[in-house]
Amino acid sequence: MSGKDFACSAEGDDTAAGPLTFSVEGQAPVELLVDDTGTFDQPVVVPEDATPGVYATTARCADVEGPTAQAEFEVVEPARPRPRLRPEITLSSDSGPPSSPLTIDGTDFVCDEGSGVDLLWDGELVEEGTPDENGSLNSSITVPATAEKGRHDVTAACGSPAETRDTGTFTVEPREVVVTPSGVPRDVTIHISDHPVACTRGAIVIGGHRLDTWLDRDSFEGNARAGHWEFIDLHAHIPDDLKGRLSVELTCSGRSRERAGEITLPTSEELTFFALPQGSSHHEGGQGAITPPPKGGADSPRPSPSASTSRGHPTGGASHSSGASDEPRHGKPEDPDNPAKDHDKPVSGLVGSLHTPADVSWKLKDVAGSAAMAAWFLVLVLLLERAFPSQLADNALTRWWRRRREGRARRARRTGRSWRISMPGWVTMCGFALLGGTLAVWADAGAGWSGSTAIKIIGAAAGMLIILVAYEKTKDSLLHPPQGAITSQLKIIPAGLLLAVAMTAMSRFLEFPVPYVYGLVAVYIAAGVRPSGGGTPPGGTQRGQAVLIGGICVLAAAVLVWVLGAPLIASARTEHAAPGSLPYVAAYAVGLAAVAGIEVVVFGLLPLSGMDGRHLKEWNKPAWYALYLTGLFFFFHVLLSTLHPGVGSDRVADADLRWCTVVVATGLFLLAWVLSLVLRWHVARVERQPSPAG
Repeated sequence: MSGKDFACSAEGDDTAAGPLTFSVEGQAPVELLVDDTGTFDQPVVVPEDATPGVYATTARCADVEGPTAQAEFEVVEPARPRPRLRPEITLSSDSGPPSSPLTIDGTDFVCDEGSGVDLLWDGELVEEGTPDENGSLNSSITVPATAEKGRHDVTAACGSPAETRDTGTFTVEPREVVVTPSGVPRDVTIHISDHPVACTRGAIVIGGHRLDTWLDRDSFEGNARAGHWEFIDLHAHIPDDLKGRLSVELTCSGRSRERAGEITLPTSEELTFFALPQGSSHHEGGQGAITPPPKGGADSPRPSPSASTSRGHPTGGASHSSGASDEPRHGKPEDPDNPAKDHDKPVSGLVGSLHTPADVSWKLKDVAGSAAMAAWFLVLVLLLERAFPSQLADNALTRWWRRRREGRARRARRTGRSWRISMPGWVTMCGFALLGGTLAVWADAGAGWSGSTAIKIIGAAAGMLIILVAYEKTKDSLLHPPQGAITSQLKIIPAGLLLAVAMTAMSRFLEFPVPYVYGLVAVYIAAGVRPSGGGTPPGGTQRGQAVLIGGICVLAAAVLVWVLGAPLIASARTEHAAPGSLPYVAAYAVGLAAVAGIEVVVFGLLPLSGMDGRHLKEWNKPAWYALYLTGLFFFFHVLLSTLHPGVGSDRVADADLRWCTVVVATGLFLLAWVLSLVLRWHVARVERQPSPAG
């Protein structure tokens, strides 16, 4: 310790030399002399047993009142030498085929802070691991699929220090060639315990390929908590083109994918099964023969939870009950061509895909996501309204309507007869409901020419009829109280039918089970632009009020039918109702009524010329915004908040249908904006031309 400028001499002495007391906290003071310049040097020895911490030192003149100074120094923990470690790894297996999993356990892998362990295959990095604070390592790698037969080095090495490493040897054996008997299907099943009801319509995914999955009849709700099933048994056929060591996952609407294990394909076993939640550390599925469905149909006793989940794995068992057996149940494979097996297949199309209130997620993040998409859709609608030349459209509709009436009058004068056929309102309404139901059923990619399709059309027509009564009848009764019929508003025009056919064709092409019926909506909404008779059209206020009340009625009716009809949809799914059965038709009518009612508001109330949304917005903007945003929210959150049932690399529509719809709508609205610019340019050019003489 050094000091300076200490004037410690007696009075009258011209030098600074003098005695000085130097003390260290915790030690006895020592006396020393400063030199003539007032400086000193004093060594300080820290005892070996000194406690780490901060210590104070003091220096003051001993004989005179002179300067006093203090300083501090810190005692730190002595650096301990790193113990000599011997890192060592152990492989879970010494040999195996390519693509097989390999677990690496290690000890004494004490790496520098921030450094992990690199796992190397023949010197090439394949994976990274993280040891614990004691240097223990437990990581897994997959033997490269291209690994050649023979011995290979498997190394675990710290990034720092590099000398902390160890190497083991793994022998790659030739892959076993499995010969699958021709004509025998290979199946996979996942036994699921205590999962949401949405998983009854979940799907098995192997190697990223979504399989055509159905719910096995031994599934049951049991005593599970609300919205859950006690036991779910999902079953699927394995495509022949899947090969290699592939992951097996479960995907359910509203949940992240769950890994059930891995499977090596092709396999000689007829059935491979897994369990969720996983009850063991291994990942290979159990194997055995396909279990035939219980005899006696729906009246057969359902298995208990322990019996249903007792099919274990041969390598240790994945059972979820204490007394479960590791032996698979045996039986003869089902005949794929046997019609009785259709009872186990999932209900497809609209009934199998439409969410019930129990399926819809009301979590804040999901609600916020649907609300955000609804807001973006509203922005697109407002941009389209801004770009669309409403006055030109009104003029074009007026001219078209006038030419049509004049042409009809000329034909009547020339022939002396009128071809106009007047039908009662209820006939027109029922006929249009039948037409709309036919197109809605045809929108399903799985619909063909059969008796069950005809029965589905009847159910669809009933659903359309509910919407017609709830919307058009309500609105028309307010506009024309004395008439009491809907003939003055419900008219069918060729352009509307063409739009309906185009939209349902798009739905069929996208394999979308919830049909795009807004084309049908446009038929009977846009057709009511001009009254057919010579009477005075209703005023803007009267028409706006009628549209508002009709819109509220149809949206309320759609939601009410959806809520009250949910048991019919759930029953049709649980009982695997055939498309031609009465339960299926009832469920289909409920589903289509809900879909059409919501889409009436979303697409029928667009604020474009000639549409009811225009009249409502001109009368009361807040009312239009409130009704339209409510309809948009139900459209995105109920109709589209689901995965496409046929998602996969071979499907047109993939992933969340909400995003697909937002993208398609954005593209269509941008196209409409471009067309509106072209129309403006064309009309301006026509108006600049001189009028013909005479």
